[in-house]
Amino acid sequence: QIVTNHYTQDIEIITQDIENNLYLIDSKGEQLWMKKIGNSILGDIHQIDMFNNNKLQYIFNTKDSIYVMDRKGNHVTPFPIKSKYPMSVPLALFDYDKNENYRILVPMKNELVMYNKKGTIVSGWEFTSTNSNITTTPEHYQVFNKDYIIISEENGKIHLLNRKGQSRAAVKEKIQKSTNKSSLIQGNTINDSKLIIKERNGKMTYLYLNGVVDNLQIQNLNENAFYEKNDNYTIIVNKSQLIYSSSTNQFEYNFKNSKLGNPKVSFHNDSILIGIQNISENLIYLFNQNGELYTKPFFGTTDFNITKSYSNQNLNMIVGSYEGVLYNYIIN
Repeated sequence: QIVTNHYTQDIEIITQDIENNLYLIDSKGEQLWMKKIGNSILGDIHQIDMFNNNKLQYIFNTKDSIYVMDRKGNHVTPFPIKSKYPMSVPLALFDYDKNENYRILVPMKNELVMYNKKGTIVSGWEFTSTNSNITTTPEHYQVFNKDYIIISEENGKIHLLNRKGQSRAAVKEKIQKSTNKSSLIQGNTINDSKLIIKERNGKMTYLYLNGVVDNLQIQNLNENAFYEKNDNYTIIVNKSQLIYSSSTNQFEYNFKNSKLGNPKVSFHNDSILIGIQNISENLIYLFNQNGELYTKPFFGTTDFNITKSYSNQNLNMIVGSYEGVLYNYIIN
């Protein structure tokens, strides 16, 4: 995963091997440190400024602990914090007002614990348990200056909460939410603003922020398809086909096989870059918004990230291989 060096603002790479060793690697490919932690990291590693001094720390969770580590690989007190129950869902990190007053929301089976950045449980959070296990990372959206926190249960119950954990709207219908992040479509009012949710059976569902549920009909979309729609573009990956559309461009690309990863979208100057991994070929394809390929595909067997280098403004793509090699491709 790509992280920021708070001294230089350049990119660095933090990664974990199968023996649960955590590594920090600088932009030149040099290993800065290696630390062993107890278990595999769940989901993404976030960066936070715990002490409001423009220095960044890494926060993440494993199945039994919540970690905060500094750039030297040292634990930040009082972390790591052991969880009451085993965790199977990545934690959520919220910064409601963009003032570094972080809230860390951690699902533990059917319980929800909210911490502040000092590792203290937030007493004002009211939504502490559900009837069934929480299955996906909580999501936070701000619409018309109102906070919406989305909690999904194994039994299909969805909760729309404010930042205190109080209900904003009741969702009467069941939605079996997948682990895919929802897409927010903001309307002219709260009542016509909605989330697009992919369910575990592949069905696409509209969840309006007033609690109303409606089906999104997309022809011939299979259960493993990817669908993302926002105010700027729509992307669909269905079987062996990539479909992109916006107000100004649209294209389709057909691969030779249907084993494709989820696409990633990056913005560079005024251009859009769409990356997608052909898992069968171990190749990553990069397209512009016109559907044109950037050079030939890039080799890589792991998940990939695209970011801009602060020092030279190049676009870099970081990807690994099963042999333990990390590749840093410069995209012209």
